[in-house]
Amino acid sequence: MTAVKAENLSAESAPKKSHAPRYVFLDGLRGLAAFLIVLFHLINQWVSPISEQMQRILPHWLRAFINNCDLGVEVFFVLSGFVIVHSLVGETITPKYFGNFVLRRTLRLGPPYWFMVAWRYLVPFLIYPTKLFAFPDGSWPGWFATTGGWPNVFYNIAFLPDILGTVRMVEVSWTIFLEVQFYLFFLLVIAIVQNIAKMPNRAAAKSIITIIFTALAAYSLYRWFFMHKPNGGQIEDFPSRWYVFFTGALVYWATKKIVPKWSAWVFVAIVAALSIAMQERRGGATAACGAIMLIACDLGKQGTWLSWSPIQYLAKISYSLFLIHIPVGCGVAAAIQKFGDNSTTNILTAFFIGIGMSIIAADLMYRWIELPSLEVVKKLKPKKKPLPAP
Repeated sequence: MTAVKAENLSAESAPKKSHAPRYVFLDGLRGLAAFLIVLFHLINQWVSPISEQMQRILPHWLRAFINNCDLGVEVFFVLSGFVIVHSLVGETITPKYFGNFVLRRTLRLGPPYWFMVAWRYLVPFLIYPTKLFAFPDGSWPGWFATTGGWPNVFYNIAFLPDILGTVRMVEVSWTIFLEVQFYLFFLLVIAIVQNIAKMPNRAAAKSIITIIFTALAAYSLYRWFFMHKPNGGQIEDFPSRWYVFFTGALVYWATKKIVPKWSAWVFVAIVAALSIAMQERRGGATAACGAIMLIACDLGKQGTWLSWSPIQYLAKISYSLFLIHIPVGCGVAAAIQKFGDNSTTNILTAFFIGIGMSIIAADLMYRWIELPSLEVVKKLKPKKKPLPAP
């Protein structure tokens, strides 16, 4: 399915990174996805204290739209696949590079997330806003015990709860855990592929690499669309979501002519067809995101679409917004509801102020925590060796 050019996956002959403008359109997609997830959680029955009232107030078409805004997570995953491949262009995956990469990604994702882990214990009532004025069991020791105690704090800090089967301390952290698993696994796969690409027989290397990626994608699609839990639900683990990340990686390779563009379109079409046949909306969102990214790159619009400054601002704070919007947005909404009433005016006020306060909190978190960590990450990036003189 994916006819990979083996020579382009070796660091020596990979297409060189240019100093072209950022992928503004992809940044815009990330910002929109984060904002849509905020809307979703502010009317979601599991986390929002005003869910019942908002579901009643909103017109059917708007309610249906916001109830599907959690699909922004799929957009995040597709973009992650695209970005990770872009960051690896021209790099040789050695043990030293692997360690440096893990350190940089840990410092990129960790500080804002670790702040939220700390918040989970320091301000527990904001994590579960429906319990704004009382701990779930009425006492701190009991509350602390329900989260697994101190060992689970360290498991969460190390991004391990889903692997170890322990309690997540931050509601949205499951997406971060999947991303970490994807980064590590993908680096290992690329390291293997780069070694295969050095084979003298280019045709054999190309075939082996194609088989590797096709097999991984096929298994992930099978696991997501056809394998189910005993209760009938989908298996939502890393292997089953690999195809979402792979969609972004394939789109990047196609736009850089590392793989034929038709292979990316075929894969997107397969995901779309399976989603329609199985009536599965997350796969549909993945296919739609992959398709629009291919179209934007084909039309040369990746630097202009979604360039509106408010959308780019949301893109800048998207990670912080994603992490902090539930405790702040839903917590503020709970407070307004507590001291007000259930009138339409009060509930809508709680909804919009919850959105606004989430953005303000995300802005502060970005400036004080995320941005300083980004500066450290930049300093840790390996220096490129200068090209030999002609």
